[in-house]
Amino acid sequence: MKHFRGSVSVLAVSALLAAALSGCSSGSDEPTETDGTVTVTYSSSTSNAPTTQTVTSSPSPGDGGTSRATGDDGSAGDPSGSSSPSSTSSGPGASAPTSPPKDIGAYADTFVRAWGRGDRSVASTYASASAVSSLFGQRAVGGGGWQRQGLSHDGGSVEVRYSDGTDTLTVRLDAGDAASGTEHAVSSATLSADAPQTGDGLPTSLTDYADAFVRAWGKAESGAWTYTSDAVELSFGSTNPSGGPRWSRTSSGTTTVTYSNRDGGTLVLTLDLERVGSGSAGAITGASLS
Repeated sequence: MKHFRGSVSVLAVSALLAAALSGCSSGSDEPTETDGTVTVTYSSSTSNAPTTQTVTSSPSPGDGGTSRATGDDGSAGDPSGSSSPSSTSSGPGASAPTSPPKDIGAYADTFVRAWGRGDRSVASTYASASAVSSLFGQRAVGGGGWQRQGLSHDGGSVEVRYSDGTDTLTVRLDAGDAASGTEHAVSSATLSADAPQTGDGLPTSLTDYADAFVRAWGKAESGAWTYTSDAVELSFGSTNPSGGPRWSRTSSGTTTVTYSNRDGGTLVLTLDLERVGSGSAGAITGASLS
C-alpha cells in the first residue's frame, strides 16, 4: 500500500510538470519584462540634504536598453550622461567631488558650479571667506550657462574667466594650491557686465590686451602697434622694433603689466583702462624696457 501511494504521488507530480511545460510552449513567444530601478543620490541644489533620482531602464530593439534619468522636479536628464569639458553645469545633479581636483581649470569650474546652484557651503571649500562673501553678496545664485573663456597665469596666480553671454566672472586662484588640490585656493571672484563689443574688437582684459601686444611685438608684426598709442610707437617702437619670443608675464597691477625674458630684460607696459574695456586700439600709453 505504501508503494502504491508513492507511485500515485510520482504520477501526480509528473502530470503537473507536463501541464506547466505545455502551458509555456503554447503561450506567447514574447519575453517577460521586469521593471528595475536604480536610485542615485546627490546633493540638492539649495542644500546638502540628499535627494534621490530614479533611473528606469527599459529595453529597446538593437541597443539592449537605454537609461533616462528623471529629476525630483520631473525634468528629463541626458541619457548620454556626457557634458562639455568647458561648460560648468549648475543643475542639481552637478555635485562637487569629495575632494578638490588637482587640475586648475577643473578646480575653478567646480567652484563656479557651486556658486551657480547657490551652494555656499561647497563654494567655501574652494574659496577664501572674503571671495565667497564678495561673490555671493553680488549674486546669491549664479545660475547656469557659464562657459569657461580662458585661463592665464600671472606669477604664482591664475585667472580663469567665464561668461554666461551677459556677464563675465573672473576667478583668481593660487596656482600651487589649486594644482595640489588644497582647499581655499580661490582668492577672489569678480562678477561684471560684459563690455559691449565696440571699439576695434581687441581684447577687453588688461592682461589679455598686453599679452596680445607682446606676442605680436615679439614676432616684429606691424600689427603690434595697433595696441599702442602713436607716441609709444614713435618713441619705443623706433628703438625696439622686435622683442623676440622669450617674454613671459610676471605680474600685473591696476594699469600696468610687467614681463621678463630669459636674458634678464624687463618690460613694463602702462595701459588706458577705458580703451582696454572697450577693445579699442591704442590702449598702451607707456612702454619701458630695461
